[in-house]
Amino acid sequence: MGKINRKDKVMVIGLDGATLDLIKPWVNEGKLPGFKRMMEEGVHGRLQSVIRPGSPQAWSSFITGKNPGKHRVFYFIERRPNSYDIKFVNAKSRRGDSLWKLLSNAGKKVGVINVPITYPPEKVNGFMISGVDSPGVESKFTYPENLIQEINNNVGNYIIEAGVWGFITGGRYKEALEKLSQTIEIRYKTHKYLSQKYQWDLLMTVFTAADRVQHNFWKFMDVNHPLYDEMENKEYGSAIYEVYKNLDDILMEIIDEIDDDTTLIIVSDHGMGGITNRSIYLNKWLEAEGLLFFKDRNNTDFLRLVKGKIKEKIYVDTLKFVRRQLWKRLHRKTKEKLVRLMPGLRNKMSSLFFFSRINMANTMAYAEENRSIIWINLEGRDPKGCVKPGEQYEQLRDRIIKGLESLRDPETGEKIVEKGYRREEIYWGEYVKDSPDIVIMWKDDKYVSRPSYTSKSNEYLRIIGLEELRKLEFNLQANAQHRRDGIFLMKGRAVKKGVELKNLSIMDLTPTILYLLGQFVPNDMDGRVIGEAFNEDFFSNNPVKFTNVSTGEKTDSSEGEIYSDEDNTVIEERLKGLGYL
Repeated sequence: MGKINRKDKVMVIGLDGATLDLIKPWVNEGKLPGFKRMMEEGVHGRLQSVIRPGSPQAWSSFITGKNPGKHRVFYFIERRPNSYDIKFVNAKSRRGDSLWKLLSNAGKKVGVINVPITYPPEKVNGFMISGVDSPGVESKFTYPENLIQEINNNVGNYIIEAGVWGFITGGRYKEALEKLSQTIEIRYKTHKYLSQKYQWDLLMTVFTAADRVQHNFWKFMDVNHPLYDEMENKEYGSAIYEVYKNLDDILMEIIDEIDDDTTLIIVSDHGMGGITNRSIYLNKWLEAEGLLFFKDRNNTDFLRLVKGKIKEKIYVDTLKFVRRQLWKRLHRKTKEKLVRLMPGLRNKMSSLFFFSRINMANTMAYAEENRSIIWINLEGRDPKGCVKPGEQYEQLRDRIIKGLESLRDPETGEKIVEKGYRREEIYWGEYVKDSPDIVIMWKDDKYVSRPSYTSKSNEYLRIIGLEELRKLEFNLQANAQHRRDGIFLMKGRAVKKGVELKNLSIMDLTPTILYLLGQFVPNDMDGRVIGEAFNEDFFSNNPVKFTNVSTGEKTDSSEGEIYSDEDNTVIEERLKGLGYL
């Protein structure tokens, strides 16, 4: 069917958090004609994300075609060297050449809109609008820098993040949905305007609304969700579908408008599913194993930070109450100004929040708890490390993994951990050393790792009651969490029709896009060209070509800070609102 030519283009539409678990049933019911067309006129399949699929590490694996051990992004936060403090990640944290840098260097025109972990924007051969890691619309988050003015003047006021948390905590669900709809609209208008005005060989736009609506509205739809309520279902049970339908309408318009030279790819970084009421408190489990020791609550760094003049419970409860009232009532821009008032104090408290309750001098292993990972308190790496590298380190990891895999559900007796991974089992490359020491996969996603401070009980395995779960959801936001399987759909003149593909990885996208644009694929990528997606004669006439050239940038993210203190406060509030902190 011919050869790749200079006219060939690729358009990628990213749908953060989209899942075939919802799309396929709605397609079968005739409710999503755009997705149906993609499936009938092209190929589709479940796209396996990284293990513990957070957006930063997943999109970074897309961007580079590499696993996190090579691109060095493992979550929204990372540990500061030789410290227990944390910092937020962004594009400067990522190692290796991006897809758009490779294409720009080859003379291809690129347009990138709202892809996570792209701030600060790269100086590409084209244009870029950074994503959720951008501090705000007043920051330098576009390339060229004046692009944001052009968008605001010709499209409308651009929105980086819908910020639905403020509406949700105030019980203003309809306003949250309206804001999501408004964000989809301005994102698509921006996509359409830029796609028509500027030349491009690759154009990629990410819509985040599916992720946001699922995190906050899953409980209204899912009859098996522990927080499901029949009355609430009548009012908000269709909220997630309405967002998908909105995106499907956009997809239909794009399909109708693209020319025969354009291959269209729809992709998500991960899937989604409802949370359960089954909880594990990892640090409490480590305490029970004799591997972690908490500080005396009345003598923590956190309390000393606020001078110890107020009892902990009164202080925390008052802080929560004030924060809730403010977030219910204030406009988003006002809130962003508010969180900038005491940035130094807030950033210090953010770091303390993770580990300040732990007596590190006597602790051998500890968890961040909102993530299903465990760190070994390693001598030479951690300031108060007490576990020696080598044999002691390996024996301790073996012990912890064996203990995790022996845990059983208190009601069913079933194992709760599918597997505890040593980091080198799932990551490979130069930056494995920067990853957590143990990564946990819960069996059938039935358990949720929750912070120890949220439970007064000493039990580390609990099945939470309804009222307590409601309070947890109110404070921690999300009632749905990520699943590993995302989506992949592709159509174009060289693509097979009506075929479902298997064994796809998010790392396969960049090699496949490079191939479609007639480029060499760097052989240090971990992904592959999805050859089975193409018609046999096309693929045989266009063999994959590899190169050893790309070595990637080795910028040390520990040198200087990309985010100011003020920026950090905005990013922190945004990630809390998304349920990630």
